[in-house]
Amino acid sequence: MYPEALMMVEGEPIVGSSADREGARLPRAVLAHRESIGEFLSLAERVPPVQWAVPLQLGKWSPAQEVEHVALAYEIFGTEVAGGVGMKPMVPAARQHLLRWFVLPGILFTGKFPGRPRAPREVRPTGATVVKEVQLERLRAAVDACERSWRLARRERPRQRLSHAYFGTLSLDDALRLMTVHTRHHGRKLVSAITA
Repeated sequence: MYPEALMMVEGEPIVGSSADREGARLPRAVLAHRESIGEFLSLAERVPPVQWAVPLQLGKWSPAQEVEHVALAYEIFGTEVAGGVGMKPMVPAARQHLLRWFVLPGILFTGKFPGRPRAPREVRPTGATVVKEVQLERLRAAVDACERSWRLARRERPRQRLSHAYFGTLSLDDALRLMTVHTRHHGRKLVSAITA
């Protein structure tokens, strides 16, 4: 979905420069994000229709709900980046600080979430729409809008912080990196529906 845009973002090359305070880390983060969403969409498209609305395991979400959850995450992230309301905290501020300082770095480094935290209310799937094409288009639209808002914010408000239910406030770049890990995490769950 994104290969033609991998080297350019809104006409700007995705390469580190002296003007880019993150140096080479940003290009890798943007490319990793694009790869994660491309992989997720590819996996979602390969889920057989008979498996789409069937829970992956007893008490777990279906592929349709996994896709809705990821779309909701991009929608709320994009909304907040654009100046709207973000996630509400699920843990006290002191615990958010501890999680941000001691757990988040491990997640960003390993690409894996420890334990099984409950999804924040804002991104819990409702299951209202199970039409595969509709859900995938919703996800594509959410990702595109989120990326546009993120790039604009990074240029105009580089110090903007985004709220997370467990980690408190995150920088724009850390939020993008967390979205990458989150998308890959849910992509791994879709694999079992494809191989079933």
